[in-house]
Amino acid sequence: MTDTFAPAAASFATAADTPHLASRRSPLASLFAALSEDDTASYQFLLVLRFLVLNLVATALCAAAWLKGWVGAVFTGDSTQLVLVITIVFGFGMVSCARKIFLTSSEINQLKGPGTPRSPRITRYLETVRGRDGQSRAARATHRRAHPAPASGSPATQASVIDQS
Repeated sequence: MTDTFAPAAASFATAADTPHLASRRSPLASLFAALSEDDTASYQFLLVLRFLVLNLVATALCAAAWLKGWVGAVFTGDSTQLVLVITIVFGFGMVSCARKIFLTSSEINQLKGPGTPRSPRITRYLETVRGRDGQSRAARATHRRAHPAPASGSPATQASVIDQS
């Protein structure tokens, strides 16, 4: 491993140097600024960055196929328009996946950050697992997967509220 990029990385501003700039940064700039900080900060948006890199490569391959004329040939050769339907479903799935990846990444960041504002779901989880070892946390997670909590307006929840009173 060489220190080829060390002089260039030394000129990057860190969060400690400029705290007032962090609030004005664009989301993409904050993703790449995290890479120039210490090791823990570089893993902050790792899930999102992996998703972006993978899809950037896939988009480049699709663009190359488009330039070759292969994509246009597939669309014009399909008389049933199923290729269009498949493309729309794929696009919807991709947007849905991106949304879930961003939410999961932000929840992971909230779990790791000591002073970050947390959602009620994260706060409940941290209160539940505080003081427990890894084995009991795993057992609780397995139990919650097997028996998910009912929705707040469902009849099961209403019956449990009636039973408790």
